[in-house]
Amino acid sequence: MEALTTLFLHHIPEACFFALAGLGLVGFKTAARQWFPFVLAFGIVVHVARLQFFPWHVPVLAALQAVAQRYYFRISWVTSIGAVFVSLILLNLGEAMIALAVFPILSLSAQQVLHDPGLYVAIGWGTQIPLVVATLGVYRWGWVILPLHGDGGGAGVERSATGEKR
Repeated sequence: MEALTTLFLHHIPEACFFALAGLGLVGFKTAARQWFPFVLAFGIVVHVARLQFFPWHVPVLAALQAVAQRYYFRISWVTSIGAVFVSLILLNLGEAMIALAVFPILSLSAQQVLHDPGLYVAIGWGTQIPLVVATLGVYRWGWVILPLHGDGGGAGVERSATGEKR
């Protein structure tokens, strides 16, 4: 039951905000019918990877996310890798805020959080605040901070052999 709680209340939402914020901030937005299956599947991948590869889950998941986004959404490597790095920066910002502010105030240790599913989910949502804000900014106000996809600079746009955009 604890595994399902963390999967549905933390890992799947985190996969959603991680993908949508990063991709959106580099200029790639897509409809829910396209991203929903991706984030659902990737939330499961996140859950399994954290259990199997902790503490090395971050580089493993970053690489998997870049590859999965590249092929699932048919975007360039530059767009995909840029999106992953933007999302990692935002997630680390959220984790730093929680670690520096909440942990000392509540006298929490990382071990306490990792071993209590309710606390894990609550703290996990706190770490996602920058990703949530970025996702809202992308989908509500059209934020793009690093135009790697589409007409926003062309650096991450795939082109065919004749030079046409794909």
